Amino acid sequence: MNYTVVLNGCSRTVQSQAEEMAAFIETNLGAAAPGRCIIFYSAPEKKDELATLSPAETLLLVRVQRYQPEVFLSTLARLAQEEAAPMYLFPGDYSGSELAVRLACRLGGSSLTAVQKLEPAQEPPACYKTVYSGYLQARLTLRRKPYCLSIARGGAGQSRRTAKVRETAELDMTGAAEASFSRMLEFKEAGRGGLEEASFVMAAGRGVDSKAKIEKFRQAAAELGAAFGVSRPVAMNAWAPLSSLIGASGAITRPRLCIAAGVSGAAAFYAGIEKSEHIVALNTDEFAPLVQAADVAVIDDYAAVLEELLRLIRQERELKAKEE
Repeated sequence: MNYTVVLNGCSRTVQSQAEEMAAFIETNLGAAAPGRCIIFYSAPEKKDELATLSPAETLLLVRVQRYQPEVFLSTLARLAQEEAAPMYLFPGDYSGSELAVRLACRLGGSSLTAVQKLEPAQEPPACYKTVYSGYLQARLTLRRKPYCLSIARGGAGQSRRTAKVRETAELDMTGAAEASFSRMLEFKEAGRGGLEEASFVMAAGRGVDSKAKIEKFRQAAAELGAAFGVSRPVAMNAWAPLSSLIGASGAITRPRLCIAAGVSGAAAFYAGIEKSEHIVALNTDEFAPLVQAADVAVIDDYAAVLEELLRLIRQERELKAKEE
């Protein structure tokens, strides 16, 4: 089966992505399977090095300004119109899984993440992946082309075969628009109505790590004009008052925006935020239930993300003050 591999050359882990992808292709599709590799990159000085990572004989190097999913997706959709592939393979990191799902939706195909094994001889192909926290292995059949898959991380090993690139092309997408997937939201500062009536809620979970850090998080929420809430483990550790508890035994919120930091996303907590219009999860665990359920997930240290958010907000306020 023909395939197209998509690698994120803007990522520091691109080499391990390529190694795992090459091993997956050799194990599941065979070394002789015809394919194409598309590598997105932003640093021109790394172009030649990235070209050596291609697991396929045909290579397309796409230069972008930076990693931005919407630019990647628009480019892939445009290329699919010119030369469609029945199967797209993405790395198993969070961005690869996001791109696989969103590209399938855009092209009217089917998607599956964290695929460990593939039976391409069947039509439609059967895929295997672990489910129920790794206790069971599921056999799933894809129905609609193109099949957009992200592979399981580390599942195929890293014994990489060398592919001799016979055809190379380049595409410059540095001038592509980046803002088409973003929306501007405005919020009023939290009033006296409490969590239940707040239009903007910031919730802290056990991953915030300590009472002192919870207090710092509360102060940041106040500066941003958000109501402050916590998950049950935080309240039970007496890191915050019970009145700030969100969930089945606490407040049931309905904000326009909920930012949850360090929250795994237990069902009891999720019941308290599921009616939010937009949920943003900040977590270092990309497999946390709330990360999977959120509208937007940032896989990083919440403190660094919050610090940058505060910096941008303060900068904007200073500019507005100068204009006035």
